[in-house]
Amino acid sequence: MALSTFFAGGGDPFGDVFDPFRLVAFRPDTGDQTGNKLSDDARAIANTKVDWIEKPDKHVIQVDLPGVARNDINVTVEDNNTLVISGERVKEDRQDDDRVHRYERVVGRFLRRFRLPDNADVSKITAKMDQGVLKIEIPKKEKPKEEKRNVQIDYGSGSGGGGGTGTGTTH
Repeated sequence: MALSTFFAGGGDPFGDVFDPFRLVAFRPDTGDQTGNKLSDDARAIANTKVDWIEKPDKHVIQVDLPGVARNDINVTVEDNNTLVISGERVKEDRQDDDRVHRYERVVGRFLRRFRLPDNADVSKITAKMDQGVLKIEIPKKEKPKEEKRNVQIDYGSGSGGGGGTGTGTTH
């Protein structure tokens, strides 16, 4: 007897555990609460595919969210360094007499969190939705210019330096 007969849909038992189609096989209606917080969080993360690209002047995060309305997407910054993308892909209304032959599109909650690097300017983050892709741009902070300056060194009495002041250079 093959192991695959024990898994929903006869799939590969060692396949990608975050494959959203596999999750649908175990719980087709993701709106149904299982009470298992870890399972729900894993499902919410699995439902969101993300690319993060660092460019010389900014970070760009692209999120595939086809069919998700703008009002169902939230982009926030928590603790001044954690970008949170969350929302819900709403299930389409079906009529009682509809006969579903395949139900593969994932519906339900989605969630992704990213700790932003120190050079991220969170006050200038922008987001734009275009053809089902949410594009978030996070500009980088300007690097402070390195300066050299002379620092005056005071000599105290008893230091063997003869008292007075002098000028030294620090780097």
